[in-house]
Amino acid sequence: MLLMRIFFFLGILLLVGCSSSPSPVLPPVSLPAFKSSVVITTQWRNKIGLGARYFYLRYKPVFAGDVGYTADYQGGVYAFDVKTGNEIWRKQLHLKLTSGLSLQEGRLLLGSNEGDVMALDPKDGHKLWQVKVSSEVLTPPLSAQGYVIVRSLDGRLYALDATTGKRRWIFESSVPLLTLRGNSAPLIVNDMVLLGSDNGKLTALTLNGGIKLW
Repeated sequence: MLLMRIFFFLGILLLVGCSSSPSPVLPPVSLPAFKSSVVITTQWRNKIGLGARYFYLRYKPVFAGDVGYTADYQGGVYAFDVKTGNEIWRKQLHLKLTSGLSLQEGRLLLGSNEGDVMALDPKDGHKLWQVKVSSEVLTPPLSAQGYVIVRSLDGRLYALDATTGKRRWIFESSVPLLTLRGNSAPLIVNDMVLLGSDNGKLTALTLNGGIKLW
């Protein structure tokens, strides 16, 4: 009994000692005073369509000179004046757009949750072509040297003809059973396509033919 009492009091002393020790967390450093050299003001503001709050989509506008382009989840594509924010044209595609836009080689490129890939004329939104791939497209298609490169959620990479949308080649990679919903965008470097897959592998393919280099 005496031994238990000794251990009890030693435990209390240890707890008291721990509670009185200084915190290991350092206090925040005071911010130095500074004078801003640039004044930022809002030139214009506009609301474009509906968002996709719960779908982990990363839309961003693209630009060509004084014209900007953007899209919304409900299928709206918009062109606007960068200086004034005034709408130049709009197009309703009646698709669930999931990839956002890219503007390359004179075409607006985009993809949908049903695997639709489309090319639009940036002058007026006129549809140049539309094709179907195997699953949802989450990253904006790329274009270079007459090819359009499209990545689908099921691990496939498509090369389409930039003028007609006809399939030129396809590359397949395995998708792990457990993975997050999202894709890294492929990258075109010179005559190569670089692809980071969900299985942790980086693959280099030839742009012309889709031959695996490494």
